[in-house]
Amino acid sequence: VPGAAPSPEPAGKTYEVQRGDSFYTIARQFNTTAEALMAHNAIRDPNSLQPGQVLKIPESSTSGPTPGPTQIDPGGALPNVEDKQYTFEELWPAIQRFSAQYGADPKIVAGIVKQESTFKNWQVHRDGTGHGLIGLDDNGELPRFEKWSGIRVGRGRNAASIPPERQIEYLAKTIGELTAKHRSGWAAARAWHRGDYWAMNDAKGYRYESYIRQHVAELF
Repeated sequence: VPGAAPSPEPAGKTYEVQRGDSFYTIARQFNTTAEALMAHNAIRDPNSLQPGQVLKIPESSTSGPTPGPTQIDPGGALPNVEDKQYTFEELWPAIQRFSAQYGADPKIVAGIVKQESTFKNWQVHRDGTGHGLIGLDDNGELPRFEKWSGIRVGRGRNAASIPPERQIEYLAKTIGELTAKHRSGWAAARAWHRGDYWAMNDAKGYRYESYIRQHVAELF
């Protein structure tokens, strides 16, 4: 209509942060990535979210290149890519979910993952015998993990990449069982590292506990 005022530009989509949200969980709601969400809001610290904060949601685009296929853990949302570096924000929802399922303290589970891998899904650790997010060792927890999960991983540098959510579930299950047995999540952490016998209470066991306590303090 001649002389009519121009229509206002449509406002972009926004989201108000709720308690317990992370960039990862919000990104999944809107079919985007945590990285894209942070970049769109000029945020660099993944731990900076506050309840009530309003985020701008990036518009979906089909004009960019189509991403290649990624191996996905059945029943999980985390990609199973060897040597992939995850963020705490990406792993935290799975840690919370499985810890609640098995009666483990999610903060202690998160601290153990940080200690064992700094959130990187190693195909093989630098020692040549440990694997994945939780340090599954060829001569330690790895055979028990394989028996529990039904996944054949292999050994040493010939090992396959291990689905991250299965690792987190196994760790949460084990810590939950050890917590119930010893009536302490910290004792469970020592037993995870040193074995569920007298060695869990030696100097190495308590040193490992001190590392986990430090990681928990840093993360939370």
